[in-house]
Amino acid sequence: MRDPTVRATAAAEKKRVRDAIDVAKRDLWFLIRQLHIVDEKYPVEAAYYSAVDLTARIFSLPGIDSFIRECASAPDARDKILSAFRQVEPSRRPVAGGRELKLRHHGIADIIENTRRRLDGFDVHRGPRKPNRTRESICSIVATAWRELADEVRENQEQIRTTLLKLGFTPLQADLRIKDFLATLFPRKDKPLAEGSFERIYDESEWGRGTG
Repeated sequence: MRDPTVRATAAAEKKRVRDAIDVAKRDLWFLIRQLHIVDEKYPVEAAYYSAVDLTARIFSLPGIDSFIRECASAPDARDKILSAFRQVEPSRRPVAGGRELKLRHHGIADIIENTRRRLDGFDVHRGPRKPNRTRESICSIVATAWRELADEVRENQEQIRTTLLKLGFTPLQADLRIKDFLATLFPRKDKPLAEGSFERIYDESEWGRGTG
């Protein structure tokens, strides 16, 4: 029979890890939302999608078909106009890289460091061999938080969309924002960042260089 003290110690450590994952997940979600403030960082793109959405709403008003027929002879003028709008791409934001990628890495490194300070007794990296390899590390905890967050965002897109609409986003802006969230959380072929990525980000940060 397992020693009750050993069981209690294992349960306490498991709870500490779970609590740390939850806090890291909260911090990561805040970071990702800050990286995608579309209206402030990309006003041209935001204005374009707002215009498309407004046009679609106007074209849905009662009696609008007769007005369109007075202005355009083609019977499918409304559909053609909306299609033309949606085929024209606005000036797009750059692919994650440069300044945005640096900001993401800087934020992740800060979250790893804050987790390290809150959670005494855990190494930043797992050891290369057992038993250290099977024990959680600070980076494995943050990687778990990222993976759980990625799954939650993917599974709750409708709920997130509803929240964004309540905050004043247009439907197209909400869809774009969710697309950005998913692109950040699943950067490579629908896979979230791996534990090794978090280790590398931390090692290359000022925190990692300072503790090396």
